[in-house]
Amino acid sequence: MTEGHRMKKYFVLLSGDYERDCLVLSGLQKEECQTDALMIKICPQKSHEAYMNRIKGEFPIHSLDIYYMAELFENICGDEEAYGKLEDSPHYLFTSASIAIARAEALKIKHIVFLFTVEDMKKVTDHPKSYLALLKKIAEIGTSEGYMPEIAFPLLKDIEKDKRMNQKTGSDGGEKRNDKVLLLYSGGLDCTVAAYALQKKYKKLYMLNMQYGQSGRYQEGYCRDENVKALRKNGEVENIIVETSIMTRIGGTALLDDGRIIGESNAAEEYVPFRNTIFLNIAFMHAQYFKINTISTGTHKDDIHAPDCQMDYYEVFQQLVLLERGPSQIKLNPVLFEIGGKRELIEEGLRLGVDFGKTWSCHNYVSESCCGPDAKACGICGNCQSRHRAFGQAGLTDPLLYEVEPAAGNGQ
Repeated sequence: MTEGHRMKKYFVLLSGDYERDCLVLSGLQKEECQTDALMIKICPQKSHEAYMNRIKGEFPIHSLDIYYMAELFENICGDEEAYGKLEDSPHYLFTSASIAIARAEALKIKHIVFLFTVEDMKKVTDHPKSYLALLKKIAEIGTSEGYMPEIAFPLLKDIEKDKRMNQKTGSDGGEKRNDKVLLLYSGGLDCTVAAYALQKKYKKLYMLNMQYGQSGRYQEGYCRDENVKALRKNGEVENIIVETSIMTRIGGTALLDDGRIIGESNAAEEYVPFRNTIFLNIAFMHAQYFKINTISTGTHKDDIHAPDCQMDYYEVFQQLVLLERGPSQIKLNPVLFEIGGKRELIEEGLRLGVDFGKTWSCHNYVSESCCGPDAKACGICGNCQSRHRAFGQAGLTDPLLYEVEPAAGNGQ
């Protein structure tokens, strides 16, 4: 390699098929580039570890890791057979791809290689070209500004043309409403308003809470439990908790480091790489299991900084999942876009009876011993600032206690 030549970096999602993986890794080795690789499986097996050691011994891989997804689906899989069916699900490919994209983004590696074959795609969709184009698009618009991933599918160069679109495919997907809705729920202000709003429209509310090592996990858990109890007084509520270490292993964010202080100067570090795409995929798999055909979130019109909280992002996600095989037609309905921004959410929440003192927005760490009704938010992170400002815009006092009173202001 010539002096001053910048080494090209690739991130490869291994397939676990030796011939397939070797074909691509050998090609990258000839290019004298840096290769980081990841393999994703459902359940741990000795053969997986042996395989990884074999690959590590034969190729000069910069970093090599394996993630197991069983912990994400313990609520819906009771045995090995159930996990096997999950791995055969058409949506498994998108779920594993989203985790790989997140890890590549955390490592700031823009060249991503997926080793999907024609046979893999036949299990997923009748429209492989459109599906893969949408997967690329969601990676582009759902990751941080300036990242711009470049995804390659080297084993799909001769993929067949898409079959003619049928009536199932489209923006509405022929979705039939039922009386159940699944909400990605954190215990925060926004998603709590969403929970109360959705309970007015649906007979049963499923609240899917992700515990992934985030700095606010203890106080968020307290608020989650308090709001589940309150909502159960008015209707049927299922509380689903998913605990995972995968996001911590992905890294790339201060939100997963209890020792980091997030303030105005490093607010960008609050972003978690491709988190919402991973969480939506987990929600999708749970919705399929519980036969729910509507998924909602706590995103709203003021979420202008997070790339995976925009309406165009949701539209692309919806288009992609509607191309997958299977009878399920699950609709994404980010219900808060109908209400407006944070100030409007607060006003609507008051009308619905939300106790905002039992919602949490802070992105800095609160220990388990300090959580509860008297917990204090930091007052300096971006989330504390925007929350406090929105209460002021609504002419109200934020009921949360703060270590440092957030700066007053009426601007966005």
